[in-house]
Amino acid sequence: MWKKYLQSIALCTGLGFAALGASGCGSVAIDVVRYPDFWSSDRTFDTIAVGPVENSWERGKFEGAVADRVVSDLVENGSYRVYDHTRDFSGVFPYEAELAVYGKITNYNHENTTETRYRTEENVIYKLDKHGHPLRDEEGRPIVDHIEYVQVPYPWFNADAYSTMNVQVYTVADGAVVYSKNVSGHCHDDGPSPRSLTPPPALMRCAVLDMADTAADKIAPNWKRVYADIDDLLQVRHQTAKGWEFDTTFSWGDPELKIRLVFPDAARMNKFSFDIIPADIPEPFHQEEFVWESEYSAVEYTYPIADFANADVAGGKFQLRLWNRGKVIAVRDFKIK
Repeated sequence: MWKKYLQSIALCTGLGFAALGASGCGSVAIDVVRYPDFWSSDRTFDTIAVGPVENSWERGKFEGAVADRVVSDLVENGSYRVYDHTRDFSGVFPYEAELAVYGKITNYNHENTTETRYRTEENVIYKLDKHGHPLRDEEGRPIVDHIEYVQVPYPWFNADAYSTMNVQVYTVADGAVVYSKNVSGHCHDDGPSPRSLTPPPALMRCAVLDMADTAADKIAPNWKRVYADIDDLLQVRHQTAKGWEFDTTFSWGDPELKIRLVFPDAARMNKFSFDIIPADIPEPFHQEEFVWESEYSAVEYTYPIADFANADVAGGKFQLRLWNRGKVIAVRDFKIK
């Protein structure tokens, strides 16, 4: 756990909470750049070469399409300068790039299944005379007694294609493997008859291209929206006999307060900040900026509570605001009395 103790300015916990951009009750939306597993704050990359893709499942099929798709995806992503070596089978690493990526298709398959679905149909029941003939109104129309709703089964046809590829990324300078994982692709179609479905070759091609898209997504930085529960993300705490506990109301007699922040793993290497303001006063009296790293279980800042007295212009009411890429995404209200 990374702890930073600041003895000059104080912080505390909340009376309430507002989640901005929330996807549900207590959930906060956070826009982050998801960095590849082999990137770190002190090790990033600018260039990558895409080598040929092998196919150990069915040689001569889909290799070129998959390799070309990875190249186009990485070019579109824009994080790397991309060198196309997809037709270079020499086995020599491209000298001009920092990274080289290779793929091996290990499996793909296609399957058809049939399921039973149900539709609701009306079954009209007419009034009958003693002879079993429909009774009619003055205009000669059968008289409805009641309507029954019945579930009628019918077949529904599904087609699925799956593919798997092992992706390996090397550092060209030393030939070290920095990433080696399997990625998968999947495409689905369904319809009222077998003839309405996408033909197997086309659906298989869709699946392997989906697999290529996943591979490119895993090895390049990408924008993602992730979500965190507010009570995990942003807390103000004070020390009790049981240890540091989350609270919303504090006493001027408390010695200090602690701010605790916990982010999803996808937020690693992303920069965040928070500030503290007296309630209804837009000017913060304290600001802090930090970078979330994967080895952190939490980021914590501890402050003497006496420092809040100098900034108290709102009757002991304060707000802790969390900032993400220039906007406030969460606010924690708290009070000292």
